[in-house]
Amino acid sequence: MKVLQSFSFNEEHAAKRVSVSYVITCDDHRMDPELVTKALNIQPTSAWKKGEGYIGKTVAFP
Repeated sequence: MKVLQSFSFNEEHAAKRVSVSYVITCDDHRMDPELVTKALNIQPTSAWKKGEGYIGKTVAFP
C-alpha cells in the first residue's frame, strides 16, 4: 500500500474537518446497495440502485 499523505496529531490545528468518499458504481440494475453495505460493514451516507430517484446536494434527480 502506498501512503499518499501522512497525518500526525501535531497538525491537528490545521485539519479542522476531514472527509472521505468511497464510491461504488455499477451499470447493472441488479446490484443491491443493501447487500454491499452488509458485506463492507459500513453505513453509507446515501445509497440507491440504478434507476431509483435520489436527492443530490442541490437538486432532486428522477
